[in-house]
Amino acid sequence: MRSASKPIFISRAAADKDIADTVVDLLNTAMQINVQEAVFCTSLEGLKIPPGKDFKDFIKEQIQEPQIVVLLISQNYLASQFCLAELGASWAMSHRIIPFLIPPVTFDDMKAVLTGVHALRIEDTGDWNEAFGVFREVLRIDPNVNRWERKRDEHLQTLAAKIKNQKPPPIVSMAKFEALQKKANAANAEIRELEKRNSELLGLNERLKKAKDAKEVARVELDSLPTAKKFERLIGEAKKQLAPLPNIVGEALYYDFRHQALKWGGFGEDDKNADIERALENGLLESLGEEGVKINTAHPKISRAIEALNRLDSFVDRESEELVQAYEEEHDEELSFTSRYFWETHLL
Repeated sequence: MRSASKPIFISRAAADKDIADTVVDLLNTAMQINVQEAVFCTSLEGLKIPPGKDFKDFIKEQIQEPQIVVLLISQNYLASQFCLAELGASWAMSHRIIPFLIPPVTFDDMKAVLTGVHALRIEDTGDWNEAFGVFREVLRIDPNVNRWERKRDEHLQTLAAKIKNQKPPPIVSMAKFEALQKKANAANAEIRELEKRNSELLGLNERLKKAKDAKEVARVELDSLPTAKKFERLIGEAKKQLAPLPNIVGEALYYDFRHQALKWGGFGEDDKNADIERALENGLLESLGEEGVKINTAHPKISRAIEALNRLDSFVDRESEELVQAYEEEHDEELSFTSRYFWETHLL
């Protein structure tokens, strides 16, 4: 069974209970309205929603046919979707509306919710006298005017103090919202990166468990490094294997990766030819006759160097765009494993 609407419906934000209390008391003591019988205002003492009643359904019933709807429009009110729904319902049903603006809300704020509707300032004596006339006319009451003026002034003093102490809603400015959103996006990106890294580490742990020897463990650990560090590690390992070899053998390795032979020295290059001869004697190089010399891939030192160089070559061949860009910015040279600049800068 639907509850009958009371003559006065007071729409207010939950945070403005103290202000609503004072308004109801003003209606009671100054206008001599029996608030128990005539006023509906949620959560006020004696005017609460009956036990067992659904909150939304009861509000809907009470807003159907009131004679006057008092809107206590504050910052809290404008921030409440539920309050704005009550306001919209009152407007749509063509109820007699008395909107009271609670500072710092101004008439300009009304444009967004009730364009063209005459609003009253809740702290203004003249505006309350105007509201007094509406209550007398609509509810057909005839309170004592002297009592009205005395009690009105007392309640306006109380309202002024409560308005001063009201807490504004937690409204975030657009600039602050965008800044917080930017931080949230960055944090989410970092979380995704950490989750990705965690997944990689779990995979690394499984691979390490399955590794059969120290060499395989080293390869697994290398795969787990970030691109730049992996690049540095591979260069360091290649240089380590090249270090025990004579410089002329390093030259021969450079030409070998370019699919070329190291040529014999020409006129005035006796030292080069002497170095080649010593490397041939030590089994590090093999003669190709007049065409020059090549490396002896069977020699243990050579095979270890080639293995390290192959890993570096393979990595550079599939290098990331970020690494290429960073390398070219730092060296002002193209990143190419077979370039003379790369070998002389990093390996020889």
